[in-house]
Amino acid sequence: MPAFDPFNDRQARDIRNALSETMVANLPTLDLSPVRQRADAFPADNLSAAHRAYIEERLRRYRLVYETLRQRSETDPFRQALVLWDAKLFFEVHEIMETLWKKSKGEQKTAYQAMFRAAGTYVHLEQGNIPAARSMAAKALAGLNSHGRFLPATIDLAALTAALADPSPTAPNLDNCLRQR
Repeated sequence: MPAFDPFNDRQARDIRNALSETMVANLPTLDLSPVRQRADAFPADNLSAAHRAYIEERLRRYRLVYETLRQRSETDPFRQALVLWDAKLFFEVHEIMETLWKKSKGEQKTAYQAMFRAAGTYVHLEQGNIPAARSMAAKALAGLNSHGRFLPATIDLAALTAALADPSPTAPNLDNCLRQR
């Protein structure tokens, strides 16, 4: 079965982007039904087995994330991004961090940029693109080492920087604050 590859398959990219945008847009309500509707807009008879599997897996993870956020009454976007990170939803983390980055200034802006680059590292690793992942990890690591102190203290920064120093497909969990509640 061909892999789900949003870097080289336009339909895969469209599916990833549509689901991610809808999921992130519905974080304030934690309502999965708009995401399901968006997924259903892709006609099943035009989807490969890899596309269908990706959609089902994303919906499963989104449901778990929404349940976790609802149980914890978590509305802070950075903390929501950490829950998404630990659910291995790195493209969605990238989307949230990029939004925070656009709204920030100064050193915090650089710290947020490092976080979306860290998420991008794992997006590339998911596709087996090791050179791009290493390049992205080096940029993320530089930003985190110089500006990580401007991130909320809820992140396990030591685990992240250690993982980025020698990136592997297994990302560290980062959601310290939420685990400690």
